[in-house]
Amino acid sequence: MRLGPITAVTIIVNELGSALAFYQGRLGLILTARGALTQPRALAMGEAGLIAAAYADLTHAEGTVPWLRLIEGSDAKALGAGRGWIGMHLRLPTLSDADELIGPGGERLRAAHNLVPGPVARLILGCTNPASARSFYAGLGLLDGMDALAIGALQGGQQIDFINAKSAAAPQVLRTGICLVSFARSDAHGQRLHGADDPSARILGGAEGEGVELV
Repeated sequence: MRLGPITAVTIIVNELGSALAFYQGRLGLILTARGALTQPRALAMGEAGLIAAAYADLTHAEGTVPWLRLIEGSDAKALGAGRGWIGMHLRLPTLSDADELIGPGGERLRAAHNLVPGPVARLILGCTNPASARSFYAGLGLLDGMDALAIGALQGGQQIDFINAKSAAAPQVLRTGICLVSFARSDAHGQRLHGADDPSARILGGAEGEGVELV
């Protein structure tokens, strides 16, 4: 099995309206849907407190499939950059090389330098044990090998950057920021694996407490 490409990123924010203003106004994303999170989805994410929470789905100007979901968690805590998903590099025309932004959930956003399909070119994962985290993703199908900077390659050319984190433990509270990343998978022949055909498709916790969805 090969892991990737990235199909969606889910971010928890305290206030949906201001988060939409940032992603639509600053980054030029387009709203595709709004609604309330269903009970099965919230429970699958391991967050019962998000049942019926307001959400919004967005995509970029050139896209048709939504790839960013914002979920309002008014009681979520802004805990800063420690373990887990802490940022992403985006391939968007509204981001210049000089931009290094902090999103409404505390997520770090930078312009992508590598040309890959889709808007998310690289994920940043804060790790207390980068070697263990890399082994976890290797088990999920990260492409063979790491470059000198310990950046792992996903199917489709996207990347995961495993960086050192200072936090010793993942807090057991709902936190703002990137809570879940959804990954497509393919078999050894490059054919897409779908959840309906693969019982292992699920949401699970990563090596650093981050949410990982296999779709």
